[in-house]
Amino acid sequence: MVLLEIIGGRKNFNPSETSEKSHFPSYTFKMMEEGKLRDLLDSCLTYDESDERVITAIKVALWCIQEDMTLRPSMTRVVQMLEGLCPVPQPLTSSPLGARLYSSFFKSISEEGTS
Repeated sequence: MVLLEIIGGRKNFNPSETSEKSHFPSYTFKMMEEGKLRDLLDSCLTYDESDERVITAIKVALWCIQEDMTLRPSMTRVVQMLEGLCPVPQPLTSSPLGARLYSSFFKSISEEGTS
């Protein structure tokens, strides 16, 4: 999750964002499905369009936050993927229902803390 937050320049959950964007992991999975991973990048990042390392890092981060923990790679595999020593398959997308429930859960916690 930390890698994803660094790349996106934002926190895991931001209640001031639109409901679609408030839960960053769910939004990242959605952007991956739509082929828009570049839209997730922090605007402060200098990014070369021909450099695939950022997209690789996003995909690795998405593997590391899989709901089913048995699908998450070991840290050894993460390092290998980030170093380009092994391929990074397309991450599995979380179930839409699970993502919505997770997003709603964070939203309710956020509202309780601000009331």
